[in-house]
Amino acid sequence: MKTLEIHNQEDYDANKDFDGILIIKAGLVRASGNAPVWASGNATVMASGNAAVMASGNAAVMAWDNTTVEASGNAAVMASGNATVGASGNATVRASGNATVGAWGNATVMAWGNATVMAWGNATIRASGNATIRASGNATVEAWDNSTVGAWDNATVRASGNATVRASGNATVEASGNATVMTSGNATVMTSGNATVMAWDNAAVEA
Repeated sequence: MKTLEIHNQEDYDANKDFDGILIIKAGLVRASGNAPVWASGNATVMASGNAAVMASGNAAVMAWDNTTVEASGNAAVMASGNATVGASGNATVRASGNATVGAWGNATVMAWGNATVMAWGNATIRASGNATIRASGNATVEAWDNSTVGAWDNATVRASGNATVRASGNATVEASGNATVMTSGNATVMTSGNATVMAWDNAAVEA
């Protein structure tokens, strides 16, 4: 795959349909073309349209519309619209609208609106609004408002507000407010407030 280093907005505008990958290491670039963009170092990319961005290092990406972002290292991503984000390493993602996020490693995701997050590894998710979360591995989820969480393996969930949680495997859930929890397997649930729990198999409930 051919690559081309971009130094400023003018460079990008002249090469946005480049038949290869555009590399941005510093500065601010607004990306909306068809060429994939690799943001590294301290680069900042504002992506819209159907742009595709790969972010690493300390890069910052703001993505909306139908953009696709893959973030790793210490990259930070703010996603909205129908943006799709894959986050790993220590990446941080703030997702809203109809954004879809896949998070693993030590990634941290803050999701609201109608955002959907799939989390595994040691990922940490904070979900509100109507966000939907599917968490496995050692993922940690904090859910409130009307968010929905599906948790299994060793996932840990803290749910409040009107959040709904479906937990299985060895998942641990702490529920308060009007949260609803459905558990199976060896899941453990601690509840307070008006929380509702439906438990079967070897699930343990502390009310």
